[in-house]
Amino acid sequence: MNNRQETYVNMFRDTANFGTSHVETLNAYPFFEEYFNELAANITQIEKLDRESSVDITGVAADKEKLEDELAAATIAAISRLKMLYKKEQNQQQFNEIDFTKSQIEHVPDNTLLTRAAIISEHLQTNASADAKYGITAERIEALKNLTDQYRQVLRSPQDAIKARKYTNENLQELIDVTLKETLKEGLDLVMEMAEEDHPGLYRQYLDARKLGRV
Repeated sequence: MNNRQETYVNMFRDTANFGTSHVETLNAYPFFEEYFNELAANITQIEKLDRESSVDITGVAADKEKLEDELAAATIAAISRLKMLYKKEQNQQQFNEIDFTKSQIEHVPDNTLLTRAAIISEHLQTNASADAKYGITAERIEALKNLTDQYRQVLRSPQDAIKARKYTNENLQELIDVTLKETLKEGLDLVMEMAEEDHPGLYRQYLDARKLGRV
């Protein structure tokens, strides 16, 4: 929550605490229990949304650096084997497609690494039946494919988390607005205005609880 939202939620909590302290007296007034329970439920939901929106989006990619190193190493190893194969076959077109230097794998943007690793992975799969001396084994093919898939997911996860957090923040603000307008202004405030005649001191305490100002 930002500071403005926190200010409103603190006021909601103060108001709920006031209601809890005087529930026996105020239950005598129509709709108090309904709006009071609604306020408590809204506070619980707001706190839940706040926890969800506060999740560290970098946490989903905590192993990115390690996985990136593993993917780069596996890709470089595969390139050397494919180059030897295509050179032996005198297949210049295929050779050109996988002719990446070590630097072009290790020192490139994330998506570029992913694209190049995927290209090499496809070439390995195409040459699964190559002579064993080139080292294009089923284990190597599967390992590079798995690393490529995992790295793709790691790159996607923070973006998904950002979108989810944006949606959660929008829901959080909407619930704060609804609580302020419908639960308080159009609900408990009117109930307490009825109670003012019988309990003026209690009404003043309610107004104190309803004040904004602290974070």
